Formats: sequence, C-alpha cells, structure tokens
Amino acid sequence: MSLRVASTLLTALALVNGASAQSVLLKEETLVDSCHRVKLTLDLRGKVSFQNQGKTETVEHNAAAEHVFAERVLEAKGAVAEKTARHYEIAKATIAGQTRTLRATHSLVIAHRVKDQLISYSPKGPLFGEEMELLEHFDTLSLPGLLPGTAVKVGDSWNVAPAVVQGICGLDGLDAQTKQQVTCTLTALTDDRALVTIQGTVKGIQLGASVSVHIDAKSQLLFDLQTKRIVQLDWRQSDERQQGPATPNLAADVTIKLERRSIPTPNELGQFALLTVPDGPPPARLTKILHRDPKGKFEFQRSREWQDVGEHNGQRVLKLVTARGDHLADAVLAPWTGPKIDSAQAFKLVMDETPGWKQDGDSQLDDAVKHPHGYTVYRVAAAGKMEGVPAFRMAYLIGNASGQQLLVTFIAPPNQVNSLETRDQTLVDSVEFK
Repeated sequence: MSLRVASTLLTALALVNGASAQSVLLKEETLVDSCHRVKLTLDLRGKVSFQNQGKTETVEHNAAAEHVFAERVLEAKGAVAEKTARHYEIAKATIAGQTRTLRATHSLVIAHRVKDQLISYSPKGPLFGEEMELLEHFDTLSLPGLLPGTAVKVGDSWNVAPAVVQGICGLDGLDAQTKQQVTCTLTALTDDRALVTIQGTVKGIQLGASVSVHIDAKSQLLFDLQTKRIVQLDWRQSDERQQGPATPNLAADVTIKLERRSIPTPNELGQFALLTVPDGPPPARLTKILHRDPKGKFEFQRSREWQDVGEHNGQRVLKLVTARGDHLADAVLAPWTGPKIDSAQAFKLVMDETPGWKQDGDSQLDDAVKHPHGYTVYRVAAAGKMEGVPAFRMAYLIGNASGQQLLVTFIAPPNQVNSLETRDQTLVDSVEFK
C-alpha cells in the first residue's frame, strides 16, 4: 500500500459516522513465524543546546531516515514480539548532512528484547557504532501492543501498557514518580479497516538523561480486519531531552510513517538463513561495537555501556553509562605521539607528571599485563585529582613489535572504582593494531 493510497484511505475513514454500535476485535493473531515487509521513514527537526566556554549555544539538528526490511517473529510474549529476524533492503539515515548506511554483509539483523531493553545485532559479527545507531529505529516488536486485544466499539478508548510505551518511545526506563498514560481510541470503522488515534505524554530516562515525550493526537494507526494486522502507522511526537552524561540537550519534533504488509517467509529469513542465529540471550561477542581509527592505525571493540561521545584533538572519548543511567567512568584512547616509551618506569614517570593531574602518594605500576595479541602492556594506577576534581586513574600503554603505541586512560570517581570491575581490562584486551 503506497503512502498516497493509505493517506486517502485514512481520510475516508475519518469521515465515517462513528455512531455505529458494531464491535470489532483489535488484536494481532499468531505472532510467532508471522512475517511482514516493513517500510519506515523518519523526519526529525530539532535543536541541540550545549555549553561552550560558559555560554549556552544552540544549533539545528535535523535527521531523515528510511528503512525497508522483511521481519519474521521468532519469539513472542503476550501481545508483543520478543525476538525477530530482519533482512534489510534499505537502511540509511542522513544526520547533520552525513549519510549512514548498513553494510550489505550485515543485512541480517536480530532484534531481541532482553530485560526490557531492545538489542539489535548481526550474527555476522560486531556492528560499527553508526550502524548500531542506524538500527535503533521505531520498535516494530512493540507495535501490536498498541491494540487493546479485546473487542471495542467506535469511541472506546484504552491505555497502552507501560512496557509497550517504553519500547515504542525508545526509553531505557519510565519515570516511576510520574503516571504514564498513552491512550488509544477507535475513531472510525469500515467493513475491512479500523482507524485508531493515539495520544499521550511520557516521562522517562535514556542514557542517564531525563526525557519528556508528547505524542500528538494526530498520531494514528490503521488495522486491517481481514488480515488481523496493523498495516499503517503515522506517529508524531515532540521530545524534550535534557543533557545527560553522554548526550546534549535536544528539543525535536519527530514524524514516523510506517507501512506494513504480511508476506510469505522470504529465503533470507528461512530455516537455513537463520542457522547462525544463537538461542537464548545475545552473546557478548555479537553485541559489542566495533570502532576503527579513522587513520587505520588500530581498532577496538566496546560493550554498549560505553558511549562514544566523539573525537577531540585526536583522542577518542567514551563514557561508561549503565542501563540505569549511572555514569561510572570515562575512557580516552589516543595513539602515543611523543617519544617512544621503552620501559614501564618511563611510562610511570610520564603519567605521574601529566599536566592537570595531581596524585595522592605514589602510583602503582604493573608491567606484566597480558594481552591476547601478545602486545606489551604497562599499567599505572593512582588516586588523585584531575583538574582539581577527585578521581581514580588507570592508564594503559599498549605497544606492538613495530613500535606502535596506544595510550588508554580510564578516569572514575573514587566511589565508582569498584563498579568499573573488569571493564577497563576488557576494553584494553580488544585493541588490535593494523
């Protein structure tokens, strides 16, 4: 169904007399092994605010995206899917004038909800950070949860379950102090179509930042009474996202359009195509994010708790933010550009004298750190103050036989050091020189 035809149909439905006493069952039947072709488009118009030398600056932040994929439901729980397999024909987004796409080798993607969090990964191997962000689009697994699952009449309304609200709004959690209410209403009915309008306000958290989402009353879905499927969605929301540990302030208006139709299972999602899909929770080796140095000198893999906040003066900066929004530590990776450091003691001396760093007592040196690729690794750890702020710092110098050296520095508040656990060593172990 084209957007033009669907829009005409929605207009016609809106003109239907809502006085009919007929009741209809709005529920998607037999989710497991159902298969759909989905087309999603997104248009975002917003502004980002940030602090620069004590002043607040605001810049436009616009984005557009298109996704076309076949999706097969592998597991379901109640009214929503828990795990699906997708084969992407198109996955692209333009953000701030830069276009992102998905590698053809990774067109098979598994979307799996684990502990209320939707994780998308490829059985072919780790995704790049931009690919992961590209796949964090509208949550089609939660889509059937917008329906009441019961028979309703024109004019009847129902509240959407909190878990569905959280999924569709893309939040890590909902504000426990605020009553979340997203309401759907059966607005119009014909012999084979039902029109449902959606509106509400949601407050929650994403990457440690407070988020307020207003769902405009112009949002609506179209349900096909013959196929028992949602076939179209027009979703409009306004976001107010506060600054978080890894994200700036954002105010944006978002329009999402979805077209969806039932299809036979394509070969790309058939039995043999899915042989490599793991059972159970997604394995860590597939959910990690791959980063390659723009100059091709090294690469590393990070867990999704590490948020990439960009590069500054040749340094890649990461922030460790848990699913609950706790900011545990920062990590900075940068090729060592000074004279080659050829001993652990020389590295200790360099780190002890880092500008802006004042440590408490002597630092601890470890020159026997093992690395999976056999690289030489020195580690220096100490408590102190970074730019006057109390901190605990662990610095690693990784070097190979060719003379390449990479400095990886972790900085955590003193009360969060134990929470870091082995995440520092895991990140260091993933480094590979090229």
